[in-house]
Amino acid sequence: MSNRKLNADELRLHQAALAKNEKSLSIKDAEKLIPDGSARTAAINFLLGAGMFKVMTSSSGVTAFRAVMKKEMDVKKDMSGEEAMVLGHIQASGNEGILSLDHI
Repeated sequence: MSNRKLNADELRLHQAALAKNEKSLSIKDAEKLIPDGSARTAAINFLLGAGMFKVMTSSSGVTAFRAVMKKEMDVKKDMSGEEAMVLGHIQASGNEGILSLDHI
């Protein structure tokens, strides 16, 4: 995570995603908030690099960005890469857990 404060565009995108129930922002939503393509791209790239956004793709192919909350960032900040990867798999499994009997 970067130590610098968010600029106005980055803050606008992150706050807009946090304000939604699903905590995500579609590309079309981002375009409405920041019409300038280069500024929008720079803001999204910074948020992704800082770990404040995660890319999500729906089964229909729609790409969106999920805002990462401070609590989630605090959990991961002291983890090694392997620990963060394991946690990611656990979170992705939802209620099924890592081991599932669906394949039997």
